[in-house]
Amino acid sequence: MVSYKQLVATQRQFFKSGGTLCLDTRRETLLTLKKMLEEHGDEIKAAIYSDLRRDATRELASAKREVDELLAHLEEWNAPKKVETPSDFTGEDDVFSIPEPLGVVLVIAPWNFPLITAMPFASALAGGKLA
Repeated sequence: MVSYKQLVATQRQFFKSGGTLCLDTRRETLLTLKKMLEEHGDEIKAAIYSDLRRDATRELASAKREVDELLAHLEEWNAPKKVETPSDFTGEDDVFSIPEPLGVVLVIAPWNFPLITAMPFASALAGGKLA
């Protein structure tokens, strides 16, 4: 089994390669997550019922909706945004804020709601982070 230290080091190395900068890569990753949730939804619901004696239909639907929302806004949220600055500071130049991924993140969720993990995980992927 891979240690956490080794896993984080591997993820940081991949992040530094720029592999998460491309929006197409992020979109494909989100689509893969959505496909996994759809194809294995019955298995996920059965496992949650077996472990917690609770129906996970709403949790699964919420996770899928989260991915759909991220896909719908991916380009908008990652587009450069014009920043208003005093003209004496920048002269005639326009100033933009360009969203960029920051690295590796840890996603934590309560043990009794395991699918809740999928939502911040998907958001991290959409933001170009590794989780």
